[in-house]
Order: sequence, then structure tokens, then C-alpha cells
Amino acid sequence: MSFASAFLPLGWALGAFALSMLLPALTAFGYDESEQAQAFLISALLTAFSAGALIIAARGVAPRPPRRREGFVLAILLWTILPAFGALPFYNIGIATTAADAYFEAVSGFTTTGATVFDQLDIAERSVLMWRGVMQWLGGLSTIVMVIVLLSFLGGGGMQLFQSAMPRGERTSMTRQLIQALRAIAVIYAGLTAVCALLLWLVGMPPFEAFVQSLSTLSTGGFTTRDQSIGAFDSVLIEVVLIVFMIAGAINFTFHWAAAQGRGWRVYHSDPEVKLLLGLALAAAIVLSAAFMLGAEMPWGSSFRQSAFMAVSAVTTTGFVTGDPSAWPLVAPLLMLMLMIVGGTAGSTAGGLKTLRFAVLMKMGAREMKRLSHPHGIVRTSLGQRQVDEGTLRAVWSYFCIFLLTQVILTLALAGFGVDFKNAISFTVAALSNAGAGDGSALAGAAGAGYAYLPGTAKWLLAAAMVLGRLELLTVLVLFSPSFWRR
Repeated sequence: MSFASAFLPLGWALGAFALSMLLPALTAFGYDESEQAQAFLISALLTAFSAGALIIAARGVAPRPPRRREGFVLAILLWTILPAFGALPFYNIGIATTAADAYFEAVSGFTTTGATVFDQLDIAERSVLMWRGVMQWLGGLSTIVMVIVLLSFLGGGGMQLFQSAMPRGERTSMTRQLIQALRAIAVIYAGLTAVCALLLWLVGMPPFEAFVQSLSTLSTGGFTTRDQSIGAFDSVLIEVVLIVFMIAGAINFTFHWAAAQGRGWRVYHSDPEVKLLLGLALAAAIVLSAAFMLGAEMPWGSSFRQSAFMAVSAVTTTGFVTGDPSAWPLVAPLLMLMLMIVGGTAGSTAGGLKTLRFAVLMKMGAREMKRLSHPHGIVRTSLGQRQVDEGTLRAVWSYFCIFLLTQVILTLALAGFGVDFKNAISFTVAALSNAGAGDGSALAGAAGAGYAYLPGTAKWLLAAAMVLGRLELLTVLVLFSPSFWRR
């Protein structure tokens, strides 16, 4: 194991992170936020200095480019260390009064969770809002590249079923694969973000907010520029645009790349994950609409509008909210939590179990039902045109069990820190699924019960849960295997 091989790309990543801080710094200068501009520049210098130190120290001793083992270590370092530097502006500006708040917000941004401890976003500094959006956008891009290059080769938890529509260069070094994937995906990712921002501006969203909102939408992150989230704009057209691009963010980005290469819509139509994602969103929208009409006595049009947006926001793990959560019937937050657990497709920016694993779990359930009638029969399981072998089925089931066990442990730990048990369940599901739903009031069901009111220890725990969820548990757990270090 060569740690220097992991520290060298970490240094370059920190360098890119330092450069990205110049965008909120320029925003601060443009909006006469001189103190904020100074805080971002100081943070950028500290990050750049750390990056340079790592690069200089590791370049002379790194014996080879990083391999798979170093790749797993690199992934964990990226999602724990980069947010620490991303938290510096929040703390230096003073919008975060404690280290726990600053790190929680930064981890939530980089893991594209969207949980926030900040309030009064309507009057927050524009540079702060920009930095929150930029972190989510960078985190979303990093997630896609990590899945394509690293997690799909790990093959744990059923990821061997992951379909990449772009060549991955299995015979080349991991460094070259990272660069190739980054170049291919970044163009598609940036292009969709630009189109989203343009459409939001054309349908009435102010230009600055349209840009920041597009960063959060394609990354399925959920940070917004308003305290009332998307409900503050009260625009059907804005919600329609966001629905389209939330779905785009939750679909395997290699399919977007293939479509841009001329393969057309058939690349989406042939994938069972995409069909399941859209089917779940539609079914949930219908159920929620009926609940709003019966439980909240809302007109059909208003109920379906709010339900469709909520269903897409939940299943894509974006976490945008419309309407008043305190007026929702009980089934609404419960169904949202269930959708968050499922999540989007593999190879996307969405969190959760992924529809890939959920589809396999449903197939396994159907197979066991058939075995009730034919106990000695041989029932094959397929996903689309692919046969799923017994090893993959066991891997998916094991991952699901680990996910649930982690959820139980985190919930009990959070409750031990004094958090109401119902809120402990909701917050840990949201953190582990990377679907924070804003300030948490939509999940807690009451004002004054969101993330900002949690004790510091609970925030550190939830930050760890966000990282675990983003790295899909196994990337972290594999480090505790002695055989992993012996290879």
C-alpha cells in the first residue's frame, strides 16, 4: 500500500478546490461583500498552500500511479478532507458559529445531501449561497466519476450489474481512467447545468438564483437560495423545469454521454433502472395527490402539482420542497422517506440504495413467491436482458442488510444524544440516503426541530452518515478487511 499514491491526487483535488473558491470570491466582490471576499481568498490561500505541500511531499516518494486499493483510500480522503477546507469560509465569515455547523454544512454540500443548519437564506450573503451551490456541483461530478472508475470495479453490493455506456479503459491505469471519465462526463454535466440555468431564468427566476439553483439541481443536492425552498417562487414553470433536470441528474450519466454521441433515446428506453425510477415517481405522485385531496382537502390540480414535485424531489434524493410541510398528511413524509431510501440510478448524482439494487430486491421477492408453489423448481432471475447470478443476489441482499443495520445503529446513537426518536429515524435515513430535505422541518414535521437545533455531537454523527452513504458503505467497510491490506 502506497499512501503517497493517494496523497498526490488528493493534493491536486485540493488545488482544484482552492481555484473553485475564486468564484464565490468574485461573487462577493460583485455584490460589495468585501469581508466575505477576504474570507474566501484567505480560505483559498490556505487550501492552495495545503495542496502544494501535499503535491511536493508526495511527488518525490510516490512509486507508482494509484491502484484500486489506493483508490478506495483516496475516495475516503476526498469526502472527509475536502469538506474540512470547504467549511473554512463558513467559519471565517461567521455564518457558522461552531466547527460542527461549518463541517456539517460543507459535508452536506459535497456529498450532495442538502441538509442545512443555516436559516435566513433570503438575506444571506450571495457569496455564501454561491459557495454552497459550487460545493454541491463539484460533489456531484466527483460522485459520478467515482462510481464509473472505482465502485463499479469493486463490484460489491450488486454494482457488478452497473452498466456503463462509455468505454472505461479497464487495461489503463486508474489515473488515466479518472482523467478520461472526468473529461467525458464534465462536458455533459456542465452542459446540462447551463441549459437548466438558462431555462430557469427564462421562466422567471432571477439570474443569480437560476445559476445557483441549477448547480444544486443537476447535482441532486437540494441547497436553495430561499428559506421556503422552491415554494418561495410559487411558479409552475419553474417546478416543471426543476422536475426535468432533477430526473436528468438522477439518471446514469454515461447514458447522457451515449445520447450525446448519437445513440438517441433508445439508450434510456432499454434500461430497466430508468423505467423503474420514472414509474416510482409517477406512482408516488398519484398516491400523494390522493392523500392531499383526502387528508388536506386540496383541489386536484394543486395536489397533483405539489405531489409530482415532491415525489421527484424525494426519489432523486434532491430534497427540494414546495408548500408548507406542517400541513402535510402523515403519509407524505413517510412516503418521501421510503423514496429517499430507494434513490436514483447507479452512475448518477443521486443517493439512496439505488434503483438497481431495489429492482433486484423486488425480483428476489417475486422469486420467493414462485418458490412457494414450486419449492424444488429452478427460478432464474433477470434484470432487463441480463441474468443475475446467485452471487450477485447475495451481494445485493447483504448490502441491503448492512444498510438497514447501519441505519439502526445511527438512529440509536442519535437518540442517545437526546434527539427525539422519530426525528432520529428521519434524519439518519436522510443522511445515509444523501437526501437532507433542506432544514429538516419537512422530515421532523415541526418548526424548531430541524438540523440547526441538534447538539454538536449529533451533527458530527450525521456528517459521518452522509459520507458513509455517499461512499456506499462498502468503500469504507472494505478498509477494515485484513485481506484488503495484504493484497
